[in-house]
This record gives sequence, structure tokens and C-alpha cells, in this order.
Amino acid sequence: MEQTKSSTVPVVLSIIITAVVVGGLVYWWQTNQESKLPTDQNVTEQTKPAKVTTKTYSSSEFNYSFQYPEDWFLTKSPKLDKAQPEAVWISKKEITNAEQNTELMITINRSFAGQSATKINFTGDFGSPVVSILIPQNDYTFLISYDPADQNYTNIETILNSFSFQNQNTNQQVTQPQDIVYTNSTYGFTLTFPQTWKDYTTKSRTIDWGTLGTNDSIDFGFSVQDSLFNISVHSKSQWQKLESEEGPTPTYLGENSKYVFGYAIAQDAVNNTMVARMAEIQEIIKTFGLTK
Repeated sequence: MEQTKSSTVPVVLSIIITAVVVGGLVYWWQTNQESKLPTDQNVTEQTKPAKVTTKTYSSSEFNYSFQYPEDWFLTKSPKLDKAQPEAVWISKKEITNAEQNTELMITINRSFAGQSATKINFTGDFGSPVVSILIPQNDYTFLISYDPADQNYTNIETILNSFSFQNQNTNQQVTQPQDIVYTNSTYGFTLTFPQTWKDYTTKSRTIDWGTLGTNDSIDFGFSVQDSLFNISVHSKSQWQKLESEEGPTPTYLGENSKYVFGYAIAQDAVNNTMVARMAEIQEIIKTFGLTK
């Protein structure tokens, strides 16, 4: 019995020594691995995006400025006309013509003070989404257009976030232009237009609905695009029939004892100035009033 007890001592000691050696090796391995891992500071430095070096564009004539990446290209159009006096293109690649796709474009259009800023989304000529921000400033509306899905959007954000208007002489007297009232005495309705529409045109047009007959209408637009929106005039019986028709029909606007009025807005614009005017149509429609 004593012999059995004494023989177990070397076994126990062997197990203890083995455990100590293995534990020491594990501790050494963990310590060695931790020393190879980057510190939080190193991780931050490795993942921190490089700072964008920028240049500044500033217009003393129109009192605005913005920053854009130093290695990008900026092209400013020559004087265009009174309706659109300036356009600026900013692109990652050198701009060789006005038809070239650019990362961001700023155009300045004649406007009127007091209108609110507007952000609109639409699809460009080649199916890509485009965001346009319209910012009114004194007598002009600044139209900033860009593709939100552009792979260079971080740099586009640099431009958007730095865009600002410079201080102007606060003592300068600004005359608030008066709105323009259109009156149609034949059918008895009015519309009120902002000063941006001071050169608008009207044109009478007959719309043919086939078996439902025809109706009179008035197109409102400009010389470059004579129908940005249309006011249509219907008999009450024709309007009831149109309501049951499938396909595009005018949107209800109002009615008097004799007529029902509808409206429709153009799907496309021929240039950026017309895009800006189209963005104002819904506010114009809200001013529709009956005179009889």
C-alpha cells in the first residue's frame, strides 16, 4: 500500500510541471501576437480619409463663392443673356464642351426676391437621377445640379457644403418687383405669375378627345418652349366622361356654373432656365381664381 502511494508522487509532479510549461507558452504566444496588432491610434490613422485640398471660386458680380477639389476643372461660360447671365461647370475631367457630362453645374437665372428655396429630383437625358437645388438670392435664382449617385459624391459634398453668399451692402435699397396677374375674360379666371415669368407667352389650342369631342385650352410658356403648362376648359358633361377614361387626362382645377377647368404640366424642359420655371408652376396653379 505504501509503495502505491509513493509511486503516484512523480506522476502528479509531472502533470504540474507540464501545466506550467504549457501555460507559459500560451502566455508568451498571446503577448507576442498583441505586440503585432496595430494600436487604436494606428487604426484611426490608417482608415482616416485623406483631406481634400481645395481651391476657391468667387464671383464678385453675383456675390457667391464655393470650394472645389484642387485637381478638378472649372469652366465658366461667357456672358449668356439677361435671363441666364452665368453658368459654371465643375468636373473631375477637363471640360472641352458644354455637352460633356460634369459632376456639378451651377447656373444663374433671373428671379425675384421673396420666393422660397426648392429642391427637385428628376431623371436626366440618359436615365441618371439628378438633384437640382434652387436658391433664390435677390434678383437671381441659383440652380445647382448634380448626380447623388456619382462615385465622386464626397467631393461634390465639399462643394455643396462650402457654397455661400458673400456679404452685401445692407443699406442698398431693393425694390420688390410686383407679381404679374393674367386675366382671361372669356372663360372667367385669373392666374398670378412671379417676375421670373414676365416674358411668358400664351397660345390658344384646341384639344381633340376623339369620341368625347374637343375643348379649348391655353398654353403658357416662353419663346423657347411655348407650352410649359396648359389650362383646359371643358363642359361639365365632357369632364364627367373624361373622368371615366383611362390614360392621361387633365388634373381638376376648379369650376364655375358653366365650365370645368383642368391643367397639365409638360414632361420635359429644353434647358435649365425652363427647368427653373417648371419648378414654379405648382405655386402658380395655387393662385388660380374664378372671376365669374
